[in-house]
Amino acid sequence: MKALSSKRNDPTEAATSTSGQSPIPYPPQDQKMNKHTNSTAAAVTTTLISRRGILGAGLAISAASAAPTYVFAAHSEAASSSAADAPLYDLISQFAVAQAELGKAKSDLEWLVDEWRHRWPLAPEEILRGVGRQDTNWHKCERDIAGRLLERETASLTHRFTKEWREKHPRESFHLVPSERLAEQIADVRSRPIRTPAGMVRQRKQQEAMLRQLEKEFELAKAYEEETERLRELSGVEDLKARIRSAEQKVIRLQNAVYAYKPKTTAALHAKADFVLRECEAFKGAPSMIGLICGFAEDILRLRDQEAAV
Repeated sequence: MKALSSKRNDPTEAATSTSGQSPIPYPPQDQKMNKHTNSTAAAVTTTLISRRGILGAGLAISAASAAPTYVFAAHSEAASSSAADAPLYDLISQFAVAQAELGKAKSDLEWLVDEWRHRWPLAPEEILRGVGRQDTNWHKCERDIAGRLLERETASLTHRFTKEWREKHPRESFHLVPSERLAEQIADVRSRPIRTPAGMVRQRKQQEAMLRQLEKEFELAKAYEEETERLRELSGVEDLKARIRSAEQKVIRLQNAVYAYKPKTTAALHAKADFVLRECEAFKGAPSMIGLICGFAEDILRLRDQEAAV
């Protein structure tokens, strides 16, 4: 993390992707970084071994390896069962491809966050409020370039927090006050009437001191918001998040289509049960309707295996 930057016109360099997706820009100061590779296993092996490379490779390989499992199973089942169930196998194959696309998009987001982390500013201590992990009407949580909750080290926050508290909480997430709320507070202080002539001098001094503090916080908050918005736009993170949302919707749509399909052969029933079981491993055995469905799919496959063993 760096201090708030005032730079506005930085040259950028686009990362080349062989997957057909929109290129992801590199941070402007990183002119000699390696180009971002596609998430196939072959491309991953050529990536420079680094912290970013290991992160991207792990996610990319898991995404790329998901597709062949379903595609191979679908084709082998289709060859031995009625052609009437071919739509089911096609849906399962499409689902595998969609899962791989979603994994690639999420991997790209992690890569982008890592590449831009050193440029992302921490909010000034003056506009921080208390510890918080959820936005409120008056305060917003400090977040990273992807909009995720940000945890920061507390050692440098010496003006607002005691040494004992900082030692007990070495990392925390904080609320910060937006500039629009500070502007409302400034307007409120300026509109307060001085009720008695006797208290005019004292109240005027208090009002002026409060206004100086609020106006300073307002300028800091405004500069922080402008800089973070500039970096989000420069990085293209919103386009990448939209790509993830689109991929997630596609996965859900195909998943629901497989669940809704009514198999016409025993082989197709087994294929659907296998699909269901793969998708609900996390819920298997849970005391819920989802757990019961997963258990039912497991029973179908268990009986299949028992019949095959006879």
